[in-house]
Amino acid sequence: MWWNDYEDDFNDDMPGGLSVKAIFQRIWPFIQPYRRTFCFSFFLGLLGVALVLYQPVLLKRIFDIDLPSGEYRRVLLTGLIFLATMLGSAVINFFSSWLLQKAGVHVVNDIKVKLFDHFLRLGLSFLERYPVGKLVSRIESDTQRLVALSSTMILRVIMSIGMLIGAVVILAIIDLRLFAIVFAVIPILFAGTWLMFKWLRPYFREERSKYSEVSAVVAEFVKSVGILQLYNRGSWAEARLKRQNDRYVQFTSRIGFMEYAIFRGLAFMEILVTVVALWLGANWIKAGTLTVGTIVLFAQYIAQIYWPIIMLTDQLAEIQRAGAAADRIFTALDQQPQIKNCEKTIPVPEKISQIEFRNLSFSYSPGKPVLKNVSFILKGGETLALVGPTGGGKSTIVNLVCRFYDPDDGEILVNGINLKNFELEAWRKRFGLVLQDLCLFPASLRDNMRLFRENISDEQIHLALKTAGIERLIQNGHGSLDKIIAERGANLSQGERQLLALARALTLDPELLILDEASSSVDPGTEAAIQQALQKLLEDRTNIIVAHRLSTIRNASQIAVIQNGLIRETGTHEALMNRNGIYADLLETQLVHSQGTAS
Repeated sequence: MWWNDYEDDFNDDMPGGLSVKAIFQRIWPFIQPYRRTFCFSFFLGLLGVALVLYQPVLLKRIFDIDLPSGEYRRVLLTGLIFLATMLGSAVINFFSSWLLQKAGVHVVNDIKVKLFDHFLRLGLSFLERYPVGKLVSRIESDTQRLVALSSTMILRVIMSIGMLIGAVVILAIIDLRLFAIVFAVIPILFAGTWLMFKWLRPYFREERSKYSEVSAVVAEFVKSVGILQLYNRGSWAEARLKRQNDRYVQFTSRIGFMEYAIFRGLAFMEILVTVVALWLGANWIKAGTLTVGTIVLFAQYIAQIYWPIIMLTDQLAEIQRAGAAADRIFTALDQQPQIKNCEKTIPVPEKISQIEFRNLSFSYSPGKPVLKNVSFILKGGETLALVGPTGGGKSTIVNLVCRFYDPDDGEILVNGINLKNFELEAWRKRFGLVLQDLCLFPASLRDNMRLFRENISDEQIHLALKTAGIERLIQNGHGSLDKIIAERGANLSQGERQLLALARALTLDPELLILDEASSSVDPGTEAAIQQALQKLLEDRTNIIVAHRLSTIRNASQIAVIQNGLIRETGTHEALMNRNGIYADLLETQLVHSQGTAS
């Protein structure tokens, strides 16, 4: 993990290695809806290049024809045409870049939405494996790297190639000697460009990986700021972040040194070629085989030949960075969800009459079983309570019922049919869910209650709040349904958050209600309010309750005691108390603890 000195296997699981061709093939489906904008922008860009290429020809005319003629009107006219080409190319390039940038942002937003949706489809088995910061970096930072790759960067590469070809062709037509000087050095420039492209690519991918590690540290520390302050670990967190950031800075400094060494070496070639051409050109002018205007034209085209190559080299470095980000994005998109629908799904039964765990075993990591040969039957309309020590496997049973995971062995049967045969979305619509980690969004109370579903009315929301016993509390303390709830419910008490999450699950009027630690971490008064609400909530539903406070599940139809992944005891509260086993010991321990706390 991020707090250790070694690196996690986030990138090892998604090794990447896509070729440049494969990356552009993967980006193309996202570009295709905006292809007309791209094509028009490229056309404008090449039109701007043509105007720039025409400017040295105009300068040659001024020096070789207009000035020697002594007719300064011609000089003025050619100068005005030169000025018009400069203004025209500037305006054309502005609109070309603007249109392409706009299209590129749309492309990247589409990729971002696709990646986010894919991460959600990969499920908990994927999302719980990696730090939040790395996932955010993959969705946000890596995709932003593609804005330039899918827009202005491509335009600059196309314009650079167009400028290079146009300038070389015009030089070859005007004077083959000057063309030969330029052409002699072009292979060296292209070799440097290839070196930049091929050699540095692995470094740029590693750079993105190290950046995501820094993001992971920041995200985890921000979530844990209260604990860090409470235990005076701020200095430790600062030092840990500094070490991680120093690694990133040192690595990027190495890349920058190599990149600029190649870049400046290529730039020196322009100076060398210019000096050689001027020295030879002076002799050719004396001999009368070359004009001053041609030398001026050559000096202009030198920049238009070499700077496109140098700019192309610079753009290739940026393409490598963006390509590393694209590589990480598309290898992530290639990850297949572990939980998915079977080829031929069947409708979920209209009425759930029975849920059965049959000889079920499960482990999050190979060789470390969490559940071992678990079997039980929950009848429709009954309440199953799962109790036992922390880490025994209670929440895992909930995850399996929700089909966030699939069992390693055994099966879950609903009305005698394997749960895997049902369509995932249709199955999950059948239940309301309240988990240990209460998730409230920075949005209105209304949107939090309906989870942004438009088909839930205000009347349904008020009914759910009333049933949960929180309608009066919310309205008196926090206003109407339009009141904004802070992120993770920071402007609500723990009890209000718990009751609100309970009420949210009821907006669907679910057939199956799952409460994981529904009454833990609240004061006794709020727990009593929850107990009163539960008496109404559990009626005419199939319920699964996970709780450490055993007083909350006395009226359950069936209680299963989970310990070390095994069901040790099952029965009603009275039957288990009469057995005087694990359940009775747990209840006695809690009573002693609560009495000690009260005193």
